[in-house]
Amino acid sequence: MRLTHEGLSGQQEVAHAEGWNHYLDRLVAEATSGDARSLNLEFLVHAWDFSKALGADLSVSDALTDYVEVLAQQTITDQVRAGGSFAPARQVAESASSLERLVAFTGRPVHV
Repeated sequence: MRLTHEGLSGQQEVAHAEGWNHYLDRLVAEATSGDARSLNLEFLVHAWDFSKALGADLSVSDALTDYVEVLAQQTITDQVRAGGSFAPARQVAESASSLERLVAFTGRPVHV
């Protein structure tokens, strides 16, 4: 993302940048905490669902998948599974990728 300050005075440029940085900090905080955090899980797992349905490969960094797997372990509790939102976790081979481990944890069948 790029900020442009065309037509602004020096003082306005500083205020504009400070306001943007404050707004960006708030966006980052919301994306990594609370309810918005679960969107990371939703988006990645459903991206995997779509890729499988389309017969396409999904390439995701292990760092991202590991981060989302931690979120999944915090979010998908036994109580949540009992409510029917997620099936029981599936077993995967030791050779499973980080993404395969994540989707298996959500109850989806993974064929390695």
